[in-house]
This record gives sequence, C-alpha cells and structure tokens, in this order.
Amino acid sequence: MDTLTPESTTSSRFSQIVAPFCAAKNVTCDPYEKYRSYDGKCNNLGNPLWGSALTAQPRFISATYGDRYNSGSEPRKNSVRYGSLPNPRDISNTVHKEGTTFARGCLSNVAFTHFGQFIDHDVVSTPIKKSKKGDIRHTEVPMLNAIHTLFLREHNRIVGILKKINPHHDGLRLYNEARKILIGVYQHIIYKEFIPKLLGTTLAHPFVASAVRNHLFETKPGNGFDLSALNIQRGRDHGLPSYNKFRKFCGLQPALTFGYNAIGLRDMSYESAGALQRMYRHPDDIDLFSGGLSETPVQGGLVGPTFGCLIALQFEYYRNGDRFFYENAFSKTGFTSVLFH
Repeated sequence: MDTLTPESTTSSRFSQIVAPFCAAKNVTCDPYEKYRSYDGKCNNLGNPLWGSALTAQPRFISATYGDRYNSGSEPRKNSVRYGSLPNPRDISNTVHKEGTTFARGCLSNVAFTHFGQFIDHDVVSTPIKKSKKGDIRHTEVPMLNAIHTLFLREHNRIVGILKKINPHHDGLRLYNEARKILIGVYQHIIYKEFIPKLLGTTLAHPFVASAVRNHLFETKPGNGFDLSALNIQRGRDHGLPSYNKFRKFCGLQPALTFGYNAIGLRDMSYESAGALQRMYRHPDDIDLFSGGLSETPVQGGLVGPTFGCLIALQFEYYRNGDRFFYENAFSKTGFTSVLFH
C-alpha cells in the first residue's frame, strides 16, 4: 500500500478542487465539421484535447520542483551546490535591469511587442484562436486593446463583404465563414511575418527593452511591476528546469563554467556572462528566463539560439497538430484556392 505524504495529499486535494473546471476527457469529434470549435476541441482527430482550452500543454522536458518527491508542492528553489537559488528580484536588478541583456528596442517597434503579448494570451488561454467570449485581458495595456479591437472590426468587415457575395447565407454561416478567414489571416501573420522576424534568418515572446521592463504598469516612480522577477519566480513555481537542461534538449552546448568561451556561456556577451556569474553559484542553477534572455540574438532575429529553438519547435507543434491550419489542403476544413489567394 502506498504511503501518503503531505505532498501527495496536497496534490490530490488540488486535483479535486480544479476538476470541475477541467476539460472533458471523453470527446466525440465530427471529422466532417467545417469550422473549428470555440474551445479548440477536435483540432486534432487523433488527440481531440490537444490545444483545447483548460488543458495543460505538454512539457519539452520533465519538471524540476523543490520538494523531495518532485510532486510540485514546492517550487524549484535549491542550488545544485548548496543553499538556495538567488532571489528573483536580485536577479532582475543585476542581470536585466542594469542593461546587460541585449537591447532589442532598436530592432522592432512597440506594436511588435504587443502583438507578441496578444499571441501569448491566445496560446495560454486557447491556442491560435480566440474563443466565442473573447479574451478578458484585452485591457491590460492600451496597445493590446487596440489589437483586439482591430481584429474584431476586421471580422465584422469580412462579414459585410461575405453578405454582399452570398446574401442567402444566414447570420451564423456568415459569422463562421468570417471567423475562419480571420483565423487564417491571423495564422498567416504569425507564421509568415512575426515568427521570421522573431527568430531571424538562422532559425526561421518578444521581450521589452531593459529601459521599460522593470517599469511595467507603473503609475508613479517606484511602484512598478517587475516582470522579469515575476517570470523567473513563476518559472520556478511551474518546475521549469534550468537553462542548461533546455540547452541540452535543443542540442546546444550547456555551460560548464561561467567563462566567456567554448565550454562556458558561449552565446552571450562578456558582460552578460559576468552578470549571471555574480548571481548564481553554478551554471546549472541559471533560470531559463534569465539565461535565454541574456543570449545574443541570432542573425536577423530578436532571440538567442535557446529561445529560438523552443519557440520554433512549439509553433511547429501548433501548426502540425491543427487540422484547421489555414495552409492545410483538406477538402472539408481547408481553404479553397480562390479564398486562399
């Protein structure tokens, strides 16, 4: 008989609490359905829950938590040598706020950053589509609200065009056809314009410049929201393994030392490597967010090789697992040649 631990008891209780809010496990799909569902179910007939709302996205590599059973009851918190990992706020101030990370502000405009946030909210809530009810976070910043408004109005504009072409179609048909077209436009922007700009010529979460990063949502000097510290901490809360483990996953050389050399932090500047060394006891302690963001961007891109690898692979999975993806030439769910062009 298995022995109950505080960690397993907490995990079981948590499962009971969230169960009513989780997606149904038994889903029946109609293979001839022309339109994607509002919550993303049945995008993939072999795995109906892939990419649907209220379902967890699979990890690239196993989680690393801080409790002895690796159950998730405690965040990743321990150094591989001794003691605890450094405080996220201290890392933010030393590695990110002082400007040792590469300045990306000159390579794109603010709209690019907020469109990345728009995609991020889409992926976290319901991947590569918007639900029938919309996204409740559209008013976080004005530019994000503008993007939501732009897509809403574009949908209505498409409805007006379709109504003139097909006056016999009812409102629901017009709505679904316009939605299908708009999602295709959205996916085209992501895969043909946004991703190539983000990943550059080598590989094809935009990040705010260091001057803005630590003043997010600031209403007066000093009361801002430290996004870098938050991202570091929630990475630990979710058991994200270290930067080096993701380097290995991507087939990249992990850092054996903090040196600015072939066996060290080879994809960073001397200054960035030094900032990380001042904060961490061992290269295997480096958080993914801080390590990835400290890398020098690849040629023509905005992210380094580690984030580039992870982002490229993730969006490849989104595309390949979605039978409604706009470029798929499926007779029932795809675009006609006239509509596609």
